[in-house]
Amino acid sequence: MLFDFDGTISLIREGCRKSWCRCSSRCSAALPGEPEEARRKLCYEDIMSLNGKQTIYQMIQLAERIKERGGNPREPLWYKHEYLRRLEERIRAAPRACAPAS
Repeated sequence: MLFDFDGTISLIREGCRKSWCRCSSRCSAALPGEPEEARRKLCYEDIMSLNGKQTIYQMIQLAERIKERGGNPREPLWYKHEYLRRLEERIRAAPRACAPAS
């Protein structure tokens, strides 16, 4: 939950960490013998260490992680667009609390 400057509760970024972790874990390969939980933890630590910075910095980190793990990463901006696409899908699928009654 996020309180805006006027004291209201904002859910605009709800789900962003989950979307980022799903995107990150699908894009980066597991190391031999590495449990899925360890990859998720690393992803979460990356997110939290860059919390409050522009999204592109998280995508730069993702590209670096992919390279560290022997992959061939795309440009960080591609990952940002993919992350935003997935987040938008999640927002569109969320129930609307303020939708008019039918």
